[in-house]
Amino acid sequence: MSTTRFRLTGSQQSADDVVTALHSLDDVDRIEEVIDQMNEMRDDSSSSGLVDDSGRGLHCIEVEGPARISETVVDLVEAKAHDLGLVVEFVDRF
Repeated sequence: MSTTRFRLTGSQQSADDVVTALHSLDDVDRIEEVIDQMNEMRDDSSSSGLVDDSGRGLHCIEVEGPARISETVVDLVEAKAHDLGLVVEFVDRF
């Protein structure tokens, strides 16, 4: 089992479109938009020049399935993000 995690920056509708496209893949066991439970504990990063990851439009999504489809998941997400004008970042953990 493999988990692919990524952040999308864009509208809720666009994130939903990416999730819908992921549901079309065979062998995907789970797709979930994860709510960041650490948001309330974070310090203000604006003075540090860091990205605001708690703002509106950031979507953290996990896709779980066999390791053999991980590359397919990444390719699909990158293609949909490009088509929809989204920013995508693949991460090891949120």
